[in-house]
Amino acid sequence: MYFTNAIDISCFGLRRSGNYAVINWIIRQNNGSFVHLNDVKLYSNKDPYQSF
Repeated sequence: MYFTNAIDISCFGLRRSGNYAVINWIIRQNNGSFVHLNDVKLYSNKDPYQSF
């Protein structure tokens, strides 16, 4: 079975630039469940959610 997200928010940022504060603020605005993938390795043929 394959699930898709109704809303997908991607955040990209530099190290030590306050990324977690912004991500946590966005998460607190959400009433549902969430997944925060940190330091995801880029693969040309893999979905990061499948390796999670």
